[in-house]
Amino acid sequence: MVLSSLVSQAQELKQTIRGKVIDKFTQSPLPGASIVITGSDPLIGITSNVEGDFEIQNVPVGRVNLQITFLGYENYTVLNLQVFPSKETVLIAELEEKAVQLEDVIISAGKNRNETFNQMATVSARTFNVEETNKYAGSLGDPARMAGNFAGVLSVDDSRNDIIIRGNSPYGLLWQVDGIEIPNPNHYSMPGSKGGPMSMLNNNNLANSDFLTGAFPSEFGNALSGVFELNLRNGNTFKKEHVFQLATSGFELGTEGPVNMGKASSYILNYRYSAPQIFDLIGLWEESYMPKYQDLTAKINLPDTKLGYFQLFVLGGLNSIVQDSRKIDSTDWSYGLDGMVMDMSNKMGVMGLSHTLYLNKKSHFVTKLSAQFNNNVIKIDSVMPEQQTFFKSKINSLEKRLLAKTALKTKFNPKNYLIIGAEYELCNTDYSMTEFMYNGSPAPNLLDINKNTNSLSAYIQYRHRFSNRVSLTLGSRYFAFLANNTDNLEPRAGIRYKLSDTKSLSFGYGIHSQKQNNAVYYIESYNKNTGSYEMTNENLEMTKSQHFVLSYNSMLKESLNLKLETYYQNLWDVPVTHKQPQFSMLNTGGGFDLPDQDSLVNLGTGYNYGIDITLEKYLSDNYYFLVTASLFQSKYKGYDKVLRNTEFNGNYAFNALAGYDLKLNNKYILGMNIRSIYAGGRRELPIDVDASAARGETIYDWDNAYENRYPDYYRLDFRISLKEFHKKYTSEFAVDITNITDNQDNIINRYYSNTSKAVTTDYQDGRQINFLFKIYF
Repeated sequence: MVLSSLVSQAQELKQTIRGKVIDKFTQSPLPGASIVITGSDPLIGITSNVEGDFEIQNVPVGRVNLQITFLGYENYTVLNLQVFPSKETVLIAELEEKAVQLEDVIISAGKNRNETFNQMATVSARTFNVEETNKYAGSLGDPARMAGNFAGVLSVDDSRNDIIIRGNSPYGLLWQVDGIEIPNPNHYSMPGSKGGPMSMLNNNNLANSDFLTGAFPSEFGNALSGVFELNLRNGNTFKKEHVFQLATSGFELGTEGPVNMGKASSYILNYRYSAPQIFDLIGLWEESYMPKYQDLTAKINLPDTKLGYFQLFVLGGLNSIVQDSRKIDSTDWSYGLDGMVMDMSNKMGVMGLSHTLYLNKKSHFVTKLSAQFNNNVIKIDSVMPEQQTFFKSKINSLEKRLLAKTALKTKFNPKNYLIIGAEYELCNTDYSMTEFMYNGSPAPNLLDINKNTNSLSAYIQYRHRFSNRVSLTLGSRYFAFLANNTDNLEPRAGIRYKLSDTKSLSFGYGIHSQKQNNAVYYIESYNKNTGSYEMTNENLEMTKSQHFVLSYNSMLKESLNLKLETYYQNLWDVPVTHKQPQFSMLNTGGGFDLPDQDSLVNLGTGYNYGIDITLEKYLSDNYYFLVTASLFQSKYKGYDKVLRNTEFNGNYAFNALAGYDLKLNNKYILGMNIRSIYAGGRRELPIDVDASAARGETIYDWDNAYENRYPDYYRLDFRISLKEFHKKYTSEFAVDITNITDNQDNIINRYYSNTSKAVTTDYQDGRQINFLFKIYF
């Protein structure tokens, strides 16, 4: 009787799906589009109004399939859309116009999920949704960690979420939010890196986004390996909704709702606070160090104003941590902390304003303005001053940016699309790096600068659809670093041929460039002849890369997809130095250190090649899986012209995850996900033990740089969650267990310990249990 009553109550739970149907390229509304819940009996559906808006009421809670059709446009399907009883489902449906109009309209299968939101991307791109960042085991709500499941991505560091794409440095990645390039969006980040221990990005605020891993379109620049094109979702335009979350990662509150009822405007705001600080307040934190962090994400959406369509977002975070070796037994010192105190803090903030002005139904201007800052401070101090090799140092980095970009987007007809854009960035770099020996003799400043490091870029991109099966994309980008008057012209091209309704073949090509981290240009070098310090890196060229990608995609079944990609990437103008002939900038960006090499010249080269395989079953019949395999080589030449492995040449990576949603009844859903990673370990710089013992610090054997890999990396993660639906709220409880086999062989670091007088090995995290409780109301 009790179970029957629960089922009866749950069957009464209904909710509203609302949204907007627009042209994918022009963003103009499509009135009269048909929106139906497929499989519903009786059929539930509606048509969009003159503004393209629709509202479907009384939709049963759970997962539904939504299909949208409009005469002359490709059909748009959303599979397994989650409908919550306490939270309205809001979506934007972007339909693409057919290149060739047929006399008979055929309702066919829905949109291929491998098609990206960016219609100019032809290869090495995939769309991901917010749900994936929530349900994938080991992702912990972090988009970067979730991307570690994708083909071509090497993820072998538990302590950081660096995205290593096809053997490239993590620094080669471009982070972008709502079309605006942003600084490293991770807590405890460092200049010269693009990852960190924990993301500032709040996945509760993300909309469906794109991840690109090569030969990306010309609208993206200053990147060598890939693009994380993240989109923030809009808030509910009709009612206020809230979220509360308590997880191992942090305590969170969020709210959203209309700004002006009836104007389709909305706001959304989320704030997160460090969970360790909360645990410490109630006496549950027992670690010797305290990570403190907090972050904020907000967005205001004003689509219906007399001056056009406005969007404003704010993203920011601050953090600090003090690691004091005096609070740790010397036998447990790790990460080279021997007798040291490290005080590390970071502040980052971005404000972005977007304005869209519609010239007519075929053309519109998009203008984006942004103000940003990123401040990093690291202080290291010895607690054993009697050891003269120990010193104290301080790094203080502050970058302030003003960014302006505009683009004209025109659709001449269903076959021809054109984008012309330009960007200008005003950047001020204030950077100091100092060291002082404990014997009282100050070491020279390695860096102490305050410089304007501005840049300019412009691009054009054209897409022609010969038919509904064949499309060609051509483009070019000009990128100039104004601080030293270096520039580069970057042609891009892509072609896609649909062999059938379920199979396609694509090819992509592009030249890409990336400037060095701003501080690298101003590192000082001592000139013995003059007795003075000079900036020997000031005229460095940008590092350049040439991408070739061939892709084959096949929908084996309605929800089962196979994707094969092979690629070759050539790199040149890589900074290297005669002072350390084995050094290359291609091996930096994967840690907390900014490379401090001086006398750099653009004589280095490198290459990457390999194959990526993806077999993915989208959620249907209550289960899904994703299996990827990547085989690759990544090589470089330093100043000495010797061919070596890059630090990131793991050679192979295999990922497999699977999940099942068990519907206990219409009120409870039990979700389970398991994920495994098996990959080649990072390459290492071997340690010269004798030289290290003589100096009392780690000295590397550069002659054998990156010949050996750490042992293969293996990890198994598991996640289980329970969602409970109520009319006024929905709750979720989840447990995420990473490294459930407690594998103790994954190495993170080796260094020479002056305390133990031996090489010490640090291992990665053992088994970790993370909890999450979330409630929507």
